[in-house]
Amino acid sequence: MAVTMVIGNRPEIAASLFAPAHTMAARARQRVRRGGRRRVTWSALIEIALVLFGITILVNAIARLLIATTTSRASEVRP
Repeated sequence: MAVTMVIGNRPEIAASLFAPAHTMAARARQRVRRGGRRRVTWSALIEIALVLFGITILVNAIARLLIATTTSRASEVRP
């Protein structure tokens, strides 16, 4: 919720990175809240959730790799 409020919650695509925007999570939340009953709506919401899940897994994997490499280098440097 905090990210949605900070970036402006505006569902328009702008040319500037600093213009108000809309997050995928906020879009999914609004659709579920409105009660989208069409099959296409639920398919789109599931796809958004899978994309967000994939991004989360990727970021976590990169962070774990980064931590593993820095801790192994730190242990090699110490006498």
